Formats: sequence, structure tokens, C-alpha cells
Amino acid sequence: MNAWNRYWHDFAVHPLRVAALRVAFFGLLAVDLWLNFVEHAPRYGAGDMNATQFAWLDTWLPVPSAAVVGAAWLIGGFLAARAALGLAVRQSAVLLALLYGGVYVWCQADSYQHHYLICLLLLVFAFIPDAAWRGRWTERSASRREGDAASDARHWALRMIYVQLALVYFWTGFTKVDPVWLTGDTLHQLTASAENQALINSLADTLGVSHGHIHAWASWAVMIGELGATALFLWRRLWWVGLIIVPWFHIGVEIIGFDIELFSYYMIMIDIILLAPRRVYTTAEALGAGLAARLAALRDRLGAFPAGRGPRVAVAVVGAAAAAGLALALPYEGALTVAIALGLLTAHAGLSRAALVVPVTLVHVAVAGLMLASALTTDVPYDYYRLWGGDLKKRGETDLAIEMYRRANAANDGPARLQQLGDLLARKGEHEAARAAYAEAITRNERALQGEKAASFKEPTNAERHYDLAERYLSLVARTDALAGAWRRAGDADKAAELGRARAQHLADARASLTEARRLDAASSRAGRLLRELQRLDRR
Repeated sequence: MNAWNRYWHDFAVHPLRVAALRVAFFGLLAVDLWLNFVEHAPRYGAGDMNATQFAWLDTWLPVPSAAVVGAAWLIGGFLAARAALGLAVRQSAVLLALLYGGVYVWCQADSYQHHYLICLLLLVFAFIPDAAWRGRWTERSASRREGDAASDARHWALRMIYVQLALVYFWTGFTKVDPVWLTGDTLHQLTASAENQALINSLADTLGVSHGHIHAWASWAVMIGELGATALFLWRRLWWVGLIIVPWFHIGVEIIGFDIELFSYYMIMIDIILLAPRRVYTTAEALGAGLAARLAALRDRLGAFPAGRGPRVAVAVVGAAAAAGLALALPYEGALTVAIALGLLTAHAGLSRAALVVPVTLVHVAVAGLMLASALTTDVPYDYYRLWGGDLKKRGETDLAIEMYRRANAANDGPARLQQLGDLLARKGEHEAARAAYAEAITRNERALQGEKAASFKEPTNAERHYDLAERYLSLVARTDALAGAWRRAGDADKAAELGRARAQHLADARASLTEARRLDAASSRAGRLLRELQRLDRR
């Protein structure tokens, strides 16, 4: 029993290791939730259907909705961002475990396997006290290992992080103890692109082996490496070996272009932080001692103002109102729910840390501002409504699809989804509005075309620039066809004829751009697709 207790409770890590894990993991999670998860929210409850992770939950859980799930991801991103900055870390981890894990169990609409690992890590993080995140002793220990310092963070959940990662690598390696995987066929299929094949052939030539052997050797190496990573995480003296080996599994995934969103980045970051030698953190601590002292002094000065309970309450209330106001400006469904949650979280944090109410409140407001900026400076709102409108269109819910497409088009000043909007309006008999949508689609495509022409002029030998031009001209042909058809149905042959002449010119320009692009790079994956599209439009 003593050995068991020592294994879990005497495990110590440098405080900067814990801080680095906090900043990197929660920071990346905030970005992931705000930029990737939110745009997928319309998947939840689509068609009033749902499938939970456990069948018995289907009988009593309600069907999720885009507004509820989107709000959960936005609030989760807020919690993750403030945790990354060191505020209310344990409270944030507990709430994140409930939000992230709750939605994961509630619906399988966005059920990548790595979401399960993040749920488990959040569950482990929820047990780590704030004192441990700050690198302080949290449990008494009968002994200290060599090299440990009194300030090191100690908690059984810190050991559990390493155990959890060891289990992950063991299981992923164990599942590859399979004849199909070990033949290399699976890896060959995953790396079937021309770029990957060229890389593998080059590697085979360098090693002087048959190209066919590379996939089998790589499959065996991945299986053995992942099984071996189990020991590398569990035995501290082998951490440096793991640092050299383990991150390459995930770097390789990114090299071959296997789309698993940000999961490779999570794992690379976690591997490097957990397995880096202690000397890295002691050196960083020594180099940053002066900066840490200045930050502590600044915190103390900010904490000295304002004096008195009344002014401090006022600061917390004003900060809560500011955070809520920023959330209300979010261009998503459920913004009111997010605003209420952010207001309450900001007020609670400010009032519970009365001596530091000013810096705590400012950080919360700043995080709310970052959340709003993530929406206003990216295409996430556009994708959110575009995907929602596309799903509704497939389901025949025309009125709602029109509304979502309008919101998508308002969130993006590019070509957006104006032709799809025009098609739906025409289907409803709103022909004037449909023509306006088609005309706006042409205007936006022409505006985008000018930028692509300028880029092509600057890089005349860049084949991809010419492929971009060809694709834009073909898009203009399709949009012109739609508007010309709408004017013919309205009985205006002159406008239809004028658009027909513009169509012919766009088609000729597309052919010229595609010819030049193929001359520069005929092997591009875009060549065949664009050539088929050109031939299809040419026959019309």
C-alpha cells in the first residue's frame, strides 16, 4: 500500500511544466471550440433526430439544437481561455468537463474519437486543485525524490495524466496488432495522394529499399512505437526517449494530410510538455525570474485599487455587464444564453477575488472580446449558417433555408451562397428577389476575380494562381447562366442575350487560364476536375 501511495501521491513535476500544460492545452481548446466546434453546431438535432453515446439515454434526453450546442461551445471556449490565463482553473475545468463531456455523450453528430480523449483529460484536470496548477504542494508526502523541489506540484491527478496518455498509446498500438494493418495496405490507402506517394518514393530511394516495403515497415514501426510509448510515459527516466520518438506519430499524420482537425496539435503539444527534461523548466524559471517578479508587482498594484467593498462590487458589476454586452454581439443563435453565462462568470470571479477584482475583471472582459473577435474576423459565422442552410435545403425546409442563407451571405462579403439563395427564392415564386440574388452573386464573383487576376499577374509561373482564375471564370459562367435563365423566364430577351455574350467571354477566359495552368502543372489534382467542368459548361 505504501508503494501504491508513493506512486500516486509522491509524483512531482516542476511548476512550469504544469503551467505550460495549462496554457497550451486550454489555449488550444479555446481556439478549437470557437473556430471549429461552433461551425458544426447546426449538425446537432438536424431533422429532429439524435443518437446519444448510450442507447438508454435516448429515451429521456431531449433532442439537441444548434442554439444550445453552439452556446455550450462558446461558453466552453470562454472557460478554456480564462483557464489558460490562470484564472479559476479548477472551476473552469469542472465546467468544461460537464459541457464538453455532456455534449459528447448527448449526441454523436460530431463524434471523432479524439473528443473522447479530451473528455477524459478534462475529467482528470477537474480533480487538480488551483494550488497544483500554480505548482504548490497540495498533499503531504513522506518522501521526496531526488531532484524534486519544495515548490513542485504534487497531486495524484498529475500522475493520472501520464497514465492516461500511456493507456491511449497502448490501445492505439494494440489495435494495430492486426494482419491487415501490418501488411501496409491501410497505410498505403491513407497515403494514396500523388504528393504522399512522391514523398514515400523519395524515402525508399534514399534508404535503397523497394517502394512496396516502405508501407509495411512504417506500419510495423508505428505499431511497435505506440506500444513502446506506454513505458515511455510511465517511467520518468525514459521521458527523454519519448520526447525524441512519440511526437513524430502525430507530425507524420499532419505530413500525410490526414484530416483530424486540431488533434495532432493537441498531442504534439502534450507530448513535448509532458516529456521534456526537467532542465528545460528550471532554465526557463531562472531566465524568467525577473519578468515573474515584475508581473507579481503589477498584480499587487492593480489589486490595491479600488479600496472598499462598494467600489469593488461596482467594478465586478460593470465588468460583468461589459462581458455580457460583448457576448450579445455574437452573430450566432443562443447569444443571449452566452451573454448571461459570461456575465455571471465574470461577476462571480471578480467578487470571489475581491482583492484582485480589477485584473480579474479586465481579463474576463478581454476574453469575451477575444471570443467576439473570433467571430467577426473569421469565416466561422458564414460556415455556421451556410452548413445550416444547406442541411435545411436538403430536407425541403425552404423558408428556414432561405433565412440561413441570407445570414450566411450577410456574414461574408465574397461570393458566398447567393446562387443557392436565388434558386430557393425562385422555387418559391419570388422571382425579383431571385434575380437580385443572382446579380449580387455575379458582382461578388467579379470582385473576387480582380483579386485573383492581381495575384496571377504577380506570380505568372504559379500554376495554382491560374487554376484559381479558371475556377473563378467557371463560377461566373454558372452564375451568368442562372441570371440569364431568370431574365428569359421574365420575358426580357435583351438582358438574357447580353448575359449570353458575357458568358461566352467568361468561358473563353476560363479555357485560356486552364490551358496555362495545365502547361505549368498538368499533374495538379485540380486539372481533371476543372477540365470536366469546362467541358460540361461548354456543351450547354
